[in-house]
Amino acid sequence: MDLEAIVGKVQNLSDLELATLLCLIAKQHCLIEAEEDLVDDVAQELALIAVDVFNLSYTVLSLDDYESNEAFGNAILDQRSSRLGSLDESAKIAGNVRSYPQHRFDNVATQAESLANSSDANLDTRHLVNVVIAKDFNFASEAIQIQALELIRQKHSFSRTTTNTAPEDFLFLPLVSRSSEGMRLNKHLVRFGNIAPVSGLPLQIDRIFISHYHHPEDGFPNLEDIDAEALSDDHSSSSSVLRKTLPRQGAGQGGIRRFEGAEIEKMRQLSQSTMVSAEVRRYLQDVVVFLRLERGVAGGVSPSATSQFELLTKCLGTLHGLEYATPSLVALAARKIYPHRLLLCAPEKERSMQYGSDLEAVREAMEGLTADDIIEAVLNSVEVPL
Repeated sequence: MDLEAIVGKVQNLSDLELATLLCLIAKQHCLIEAEEDLVDDVAQELALIAVDVFNLSYTVLSLDDYESNEAFGNAILDQRSSRLGSLDESAKIAGNVRSYPQHRFDNVATQAESLANSSDANLDTRHLVNVVIAKDFNFASEAIQIQALELIRQKHSFSRTTTNTAPEDFLFLPLVSRSSEGMRLNKHLVRFGNIAPVSGLPLQIDRIFISHYHHPEDGFPNLEDIDAEALSDDHSSSSSVLRKTLPRQGAGQGGIRRFEGAEIEKMRQLSQSTMVSAEVRRYLQDVVVFLRLERGVAGGVSPSATSQFELLTKCLGTLHGLEYATPSLVALAARKIYPHRLLLCAPEKERSMQYGSDLEAVREAMEGLTADDIIEAVLNSVEVPL
């Protein structure tokens, strides 16, 4: 399939599907934020995206799966993989293990029951799922978050009997409530929210590629397809929920929106060859420098973040059907790379205090300041190349 045809399919994707596709192309991971009452719906939407759009296996984790390292390790395994005797062996070796549920919605549930089955065999032959959707992961203990960090870094999960290797297409998607007041994510994973670091828990990131906030108005296209099927079976059901969003072109029409592994690999190769001119590269570096020096920023603009900034810019070029990066793609990438990374300092620690600024004036200037505000201020300040 040529690039033009792939770009045509991309235009039919929702924002959540685009975020997932970007992470698959870059082989990176994504923080998903949602309103507290929509977290469960977003988890189900992500599960359906994994199966319907990308043909990947998945698991949805809940608080019960964070009770111990063993519980977490078992919950991220494909519980049916030990029974996949007919699966092509070469696919297993390549790490492209897929799951084929009898119904798209069967697996949208937590997997705490896996603990009871894990001790039945001396040697655990199950495989890791392709997509781990970790609901309320900011409430997981530091030990569990460190285990997830090792999973992201090494693509391995260790148990008492064996080492489970993550498949080639592997995504870890922490799903958190934007209004959550609980524990924040481990400093090595991600900073959560647009607030100053809490005492005793410095927050920074190098391991989560991008962040995406799912706005309620964006709806749940895949869930709505199921709602429509349920309504066709029983028009009088009082429990059915109708969400006011327009159906997407091609939704539910076979393979129109499905992406195969070969297509993702092609986009991955094209993104690696995307050209970044000297002017655009200088613009990207100027954005990085201005972010580091912007008022209220205490950290988060790391060298690793800069590398991922350029990587995302190239991936966006491919999704737009371009062989080169543009300044507008750099600005779009900045809005995805840095919101969850930036650490906002307390007014007492603001840089201008070293030069005699009035504390009350600094507090007033920083009141209500968010990472998004800082990014927009920087993008408005940096000169854009023509």
